[in-house]
Amino acid sequence: MAIREETNSLQTLGGLLLLMSYGATLRKLGDQEGMLSQYNRVRKLKKGLKIEVGPVDIQLLVEISAAASELGQKKWALDSFLKAERIRKKLGLAQSAEGTRLQKTFGSKVLSRCPEEDDLVLNVTDVPSPASKLEV
Repeated sequence: MAIREETNSLQTLGGLLLLMSYGATLRKLGDQEGMLSQYNRVRKLKKGLKIEVGPVDIQLLVEISAAASELGQKKWALDSFLKAERIRKKLGLAQSAEGTRLQKTFGSKVLSRCPEEDDLVLNVTDVPSPASKLEV
């Protein structure tokens, strides 16, 4: 990771995938805040690269939703999941196993209030920093 930071190669697709893998590893180790921090970095870097919204955004948002839910941040979890759902539906993709689990957690009544598609442009500010969400 240090070499990629030093050579500014985190701002590439390979760098984004590395950060996503690192975040996923942190989550498996039980470090939800660490995972959220890495995924926030991915979203910021991705925005700077001007990569179109796609499946990677769905994965990020579903993972953010799951981690936020585990941290008791229900609104953040639901908002992230609803954004992932809009992208998934717009792209015509199937639901992932994690997405299906979250969908059951939130329930169909809540998901029927999914906001309009005009919010598909994902801003970095859409994902709060873990520290701001963890302070109660």
